[in-house]
Amino acid sequence: MEKLKNAEERALAATELEAFPIQLYEIRRTVKSILDLFGRSNIFAEYTVHDFSHVEKMLDDLEWIIPAESKSRMTPADWLLIVLSIYFHDLGLIVTEDEFSNRDKAAFQEFCNNVLFASTDGKDYQIKVETLGQDKAERFFYQEFVRYNHAKRVRAWIEGTPSDALGYAKAQREELARLFAHIDPDFRRDLAIVCESHNLDDLDDLGKYKIFKPYGQRSEESANILYAAVILRTTDLLQITRQRAPSVMFRMINATDPISQVEWAKQNAVKAVIPKPASDKSGQVNSSIQSDTISVYAKYDNENGFFGLTSYLAYADKQLKYAFGCVQKSKAQTANWLDFPWKGIDDSQVEAVGFIPRPFEFQIDQAKILDLLTGHTLYNDSSVAIRELVQNSIDAVRLQCDLQKVDSFSHGRISIHWNSAELTLTITDNGTGMTQDIIERHLLSVGSSRYQDAKFKEQNPTFSPISRFGIGVLSAFMVADNVQIATFHDEQTEGRQISLRSVHGKYLIRLLDRHCSEAREIGRHGTKIVLKMRASAKRVNVMDTLQRWIVFPRCHVQLTIDGSPPQLVGYRSPRSALEKYLSTAQHGFKPEQIEVHEKRIRGITLAFATFYSSHFRDRNFLQNNESYHQRGKPTPPVGVCVEGIRVEFQSPGFPGRTGLLAIADCHGNDAPKTNVARSALESEADQSNIASAAFELYLDQVRNEVKRLQEEEGFTLAYSIEQFPFIAGPLYSHTDKVTEAFRHFPMYMLEDNNGRSAASVSDLHDLGGFWTVESASMASLIQLLKDTTKTVTCKQVAEFAQFKGAELPNEPLITNSYLSVMPKRLLEGEFEICELRASIADRRIDAKWSPINGDAPRWINIADIEQKLSIELREQLHLAKRRNEERRQYVLGRGSSISRIALAELPLHGLEGYFSARAMGTHLMLPGTPLADYFRSLYASGALVSLLSCLDVLGQNARLTDAVIAQFEYHLNETASRLAGTAKIDIAGFTEALLKMENRLATFNPWSWDRREEVER
Repeated sequence: MEKLKNAEERALAATELEAFPIQLYEIRRTVKSILDLFGRSNIFAEYTVHDFSHVEKMLDDLEWIIPAESKSRMTPADWLLIVLSIYFHDLGLIVTEDEFSNRDKAAFQEFCNNVLFASTDGKDYQIKVETLGQDKAERFFYQEFVRYNHAKRVRAWIEGTPSDALGYAKAQREELARLFAHIDPDFRRDLAIVCESHNLDDLDDLGKYKIFKPYGQRSEESANILYAAVILRTTDLLQITRQRAPSVMFRMINATDPISQVEWAKQNAVKAVIPKPASDKSGQVNSSIQSDTISVYAKYDNENGFFGLTSYLAYADKQLKYAFGCVQKSKAQTANWLDFPWKGIDDSQVEAVGFIPRPFEFQIDQAKILDLLTGHTLYNDSSVAIRELVQNSIDAVRLQCDLQKVDSFSHGRISIHWNSAELTLTITDNGTGMTQDIIERHLLSVGSSRYQDAKFKEQNPTFSPISRFGIGVLSAFMVADNVQIATFHDEQTEGRQISLRSVHGKYLIRLLDRHCSEAREIGRHGTKIVLKMRASAKRVNVMDTLQRWIVFPRCHVQLTIDGSPPQLVGYRSPRSALEKYLSTAQHGFKPEQIEVHEKRIRGITLAFATFYSSHFRDRNFLQNNESYHQRGKPTPPVGVCVEGIRVEFQSPGFPGRTGLLAIADCHGNDAPKTNVARSALESEADQSNIASAAFELYLDQVRNEVKRLQEEEGFTLAYSIEQFPFIAGPLYSHTDKVTEAFRHFPMYMLEDNNGRSAASVSDLHDLGGFWTVESASMASLIQLLKDTTKTVTCKQVAEFAQFKGAELPNEPLITNSYLSVMPKRLLEGEFEICELRASIADRRIDAKWSPINGDAPRWINIADIEQKLSIELREQLHLAKRRNEERRQYVLGRGSSISRIALAELPLHGLEGYFSARAMGTHLMLPGTPLADYFRSLYASGALVSLLSCLDVLGQNARLTDAVIAQFEYHLNETASRLAGTAKIDIAGFTEALLKMENRLATFNPWSWDRREEVER
């Protein structure tokens, strides 16, 4: 019998378990025979090895890749999943001659067109490979097709759902179908997922890669799918010795030089891949410390091989960091955490004989800096080149007007001409122009912005430019190889003409006389830039591009296309932008119903629109509906601008295409900073500050509207306050900044000895305590007063009408007829019930509220308890709950809806005989009953699974007969059996508490007496 590796011996133990009726030796022999076919069709045969020796090397490497402590914590199921995934993960690379001959049946040509040869890089790639010759190139391309799809192929074969689109592989499919015929479909599916995972980047999907997956009742029959996927990926990535190239597609490693990948594999130059010895804080090597870095030792005498390997190692390093991060994120969600220490790869021992790699890399990096600025890494949208150049002109124009102390709206001019026949873009401005010093020090000096120069800032302390990075003119080379610049400056007697042919080449400067044609066109000061677009450059709609970015230029900007009449670009203000859009947009409102508001705060100008409802007589926010973004319609001017240039396209303070029809412009020295590509704000703090400021202004509008409803529409304060959720509803959000803004808004009707007034959550803290009263009669009274013009309180009317029962509380009283989402969330987030008074005669419950004591809260929220559990426990409890609900007998009802449990004693009146009550729409378990004491003890001892499981089976108002208690016990036993080995449920203690409850679980609900006859309408 074949000798197994250590990992296989551990996996073999799983085959003794009931969940895994697997013949490991047979699978091993079958996989070995299949892998012997590798390279038979001259696909992969020339330079790479994927036979069973590759599998054995991976199994050996597990000994150092998996830390010793993790090995001891792993289950047999973990080992079986990892070993089988190593066996099968590369079977998808097997290509028979029959498959290659039938490649037209696969989606091979579609892959070549849409993946392999896509983009400019793809064309470069195709040309380089075709230098191998027609037959070799075709096999190389099919090899890439198989590499790209090999993980999908093996997953489909294992799952038994094959497709010829992935290759005509009948023999391979049939063999795996036979091999997996008797294996549990659930385990088979997870094995397929792990095998496919090494070619995907979705390890952060814990719904797919579960960190706890049971295949049977015993704990040994459970596995960590995420860990198996991470170990497979890591082990496979490091198989770069012994003529074995990686299975990842070569184009993914280096998009333009696939041949170098072949070269490093052919040279067989990688000598060792081993852990790098760890060092202590003093820098001394310490063998007792777990290493977190992998060292690669290699020596090349060919630069292609050297750069091919280093490209791959850079890719592998990113993959290791990604895997490490995914495992770390899952740490808090499992009790049986398996460590993955590897954070990166050290390639310092990869050498090229006869070369000095570091200086050579540095020289290449110098050129690549320019490539980054003008290529796909930084700017992936060629329209950005137009934006950058126009931004440069806007800065120059604003500065010139600032120096002359004139209005830039009246005196600043930028003229843009687009000649589509000649592919020429011309931008002319009357800005400051450039001196020889500015040209040499800033225009063509990468990263040197004139406006960020210390001397410039000292001389112009109040000027706030758009430009920060000194890369604007370089963006021209995204779309052009020929750039001509003419510029005149007030301080110099002659102008300058700069001719550029290449971003890497030299440039020429010619002096211009003040009487030449360029001088007459530009004027005494200004700049003209002409771009001759490349024929291969991506075509852009110049007007759309300008309207997208240049929103508030604060000067006159016009565009002329092919000699047609000029069109204005941008708007004078945020208000004018919305007014212009709404005058033509289809929004369903009459012009007189719409009003655009513009407000300012802390350097931000914000505009938004409202519409008037003649039915409700109130004014509501116009929302940023999806209908505004339909193809063919004008794009709404929504977003955040910095110095007039749009950098974000969502409504200020909102994500995506949600929120309001609103736009903001940030200006001044305190304006937020953008990233290099100007595609977003640079810091989260800036985003948060803008959201905070925007919501202050939005809520200011709500406050004004509530006031207007009283002063202009004649509504009462109470009625006006209760329109809050309808007026402010579009602003609801869970972010901290939004919540803080709402805290200071008066959204509660408050009664006290001084009468009725509006109060905010912040105001409620000053009271020390307040009451809410719930009953049908109280609701009717509040509804009555909502339309009463007299300044009268509920307490006064109740006393006058001689309401029967207890008097209303003498302390402050909240009298909203109902609380909508935000008021209720804020109230329950900062206050808690500290006293309850109930009256059956009045069908009423009074609740006193006081600020929550963070160190000793009176109530615990059930939702908070659930969040304390690990993900796998929560999933198991939810599964048990669903099954219990399916089987639950009618006598038990729908189960408990209790959302809070009392942790401390509090004054209770009129609640004798009740174990729970409803107040403010919340179901409360009251203190002082045997059942409440039992649940409090569970919470105090940390027995949260018991607490949630027992709470789930409780029926509302169920009579505690022997049959009902027996049903409780039955369902708890069912849940306990599913949680075996994970958590225990104290069924005996729960039963004992139930028996002390005097045969009833009664809930006081003031609305349970409110019944009505159904009437046809």
